[in-house]
Amino acid sequence: MKPVSELLTYVPTKLGCGYVWGTKGEMCTESLLETLRIRYKDSASTPWHDGNNGYTYKGRCVRWIGKQVFDCGGLFDYLFGINTTAQGYYSNATIKGKMDTMPDVPGIQLFEYSSDSGTMYHVGCYMGNNKAIEARGADYGVVETTVAGRGWDHWAYCYLVDYSEAYMDIYCKYGDGRETSTSFSKEVWAMQDCLIKLGFKMISDKEYPADGRYGNATVNGVQSFKTKFGLPGDGKTFEKDCVTFLLEELYDLETGIPQEQYDLKVAEVASLTKANEILADKLDVSTGKVTALETQVTSMDQEIVRLGNDYIAVNTEKNRLAGLLAELKAMKIREAAILS
Repeated sequence: MKPVSELLTYVPTKLGCGYVWGTKGEMCTESLLETLRIRYKDSASTPWHDGNNGYTYKGRCVRWIGKQVFDCGGLFDYLFGINTTAQGYYSNATIKGKMDTMPDVPGIQLFEYSSDSGTMYHVGCYMGNNKAIEARGADYGVVETTVAGRGWDHWAYCYLVDYSEAYMDIYCKYGDGRETSTSFSKEVWAMQDCLIKLGFKMISDKEYPADGRYGNATVNGVQSFKTKFGLPGDGKTFEKDCVTFLLEELYDLETGIPQEQYDLKVAEVASLTKANEILADKLDVSTGKVTALETQVTSMDQEIVRLGNDYIAVNTEKNRLAGLLAELKAMKIREAAILS
């Protein structure tokens, strides 16, 4: 699972990218478009089935050559490393509904439904403040749009995203305990989700998942949490002191060590890092000295080679002069013989 903050950070980085049906973050090229045309030209459920062997749709997509391209589901697939569709995301979601029930939670997925196919055929990411980012189509690419009036008719919490991070931030700001309620609350959903992660079940007539409704099952789960850790009050309210304690327990669960030990480890790592930096500096100095010595040795080797070459040249000249001297002596001997 990805934390919702990672999703909300990732999606805006793809604004301005292109849209090509059947892609999941590839670089758009002529070869890619031709491969997709051949693959999907006979698939009636795709825009490549355009009555022109896919060439008409390909012509609409050539504008994206040189850019990274996605289709609507591919925008999410690229982050999660999977291969699914808008319908796949909606089918796997456990908390979802129609737009009139949508919570104002950045990072949830928005969907458009086709009555013809009976499936969700488009998906985007809600960013908050009535804005969404979506891989909209070949004529638009990846763009930011206004949610109202765009045509979205369903929403869902993405089954691959952990929303408790964002919810607990909201709860810490606004959650001040509440009486039991059957209306949906993202703060309650966050609290339930975190309690369940710690092993506290939401049980009344049956076991319930996190659903954002503070009913009898949640009362029992909160009461179990308070009882185990000796916190005051009954299960009907979840005060801010409980939130602080809950976050500490979650931290211990996720890191595997208590906060105090973690802080000591951080200090130890920082100390080792500093020591390594000092050693690295010393190594740099030593490396510099070694480099200087290597340069001197190289220079000496070159000088030896030069002197050797000079010696060879001198010795060659010596041998030449000796030869000339021998010839001169022979000439004098011949000359003396003639004169006698």
